[in-house]
Amino acid sequence: MGSTFKIDKNNNYILAKVDSTLNVKYRIDSNWKTVAIIPKEKFSELKLPEKPEWLAIYKEDSDKASYLKNIGYHYNHAGASHLALEPLKKAYDIDSHFEGLEFEFAYAYNALKQFNKSILILEKAIKNNPKNFYFYRELGYAYKYTNQIEQAEKIYKKGIQISKNKFEKSEMSVNMAQTYFQLKNRKKFDEWAKLTKKYSENNSQYAKYIDMFEKEWGKK
Repeated sequence: MGSTFKIDKNNNYILAKVDSTLNVKYRIDSNWKTVAIIPKEKFSELKLPEKPEWLAIYKEDSDKASYLKNIGYHYNHAGASHLALEPLKKAYDIDSHFEGLEFEFAYAYNALKQFNKSILILEKAIKNNPKNFYFYRELGYAYKYTNQIEQAEKIYKKGIQISKNKFEKSEMSVNMAQTYFQLKNRKKFDEWAKLTKKYSENNSQYAKYIDMFEKEWGKK
């Protein structure tokens, strides 16, 4: 934030007296007031440079894998995975095994239903770091949605074995239970339903899914 301006009846942008003490930079929260982009052709009227001088400080690391990965993370976190791909691709070319990068890259592809691209990244990621259970969660998901059911089951079992997080275990379990419910394979469904209940909290969302599936079996 720096100073204020007004727009006159002729669409001229008129800058108020600049107060150097008003120059403040902070992250805009999602519930902040409405904002708009100032048109570039109005920069000269407001005596603004095309790019603020202070911006260079924040852009010093923009060509590093760490910076690019973080940009991708924030896009993924905001549900804008289509925008996450470009910085994540750049980071991947710089250092494909940078911490957290492969997960974010694969997550973005899974969110965009580009599962085969996710699989390629995750298979390489697991070879490099076979102890990261997040890789198994995302890879199992990608296999599931490319109808590689046996591979999905194998990967999910490995992820459950590695993970120490019951919620993650229940998420992987319910995904397979849902798959076998859709395939009408009762034996396999019961196996994964049991695992889901084992790792789910009472009355959790995943436990309720299993209850719903079991009721639907009764109607068949």
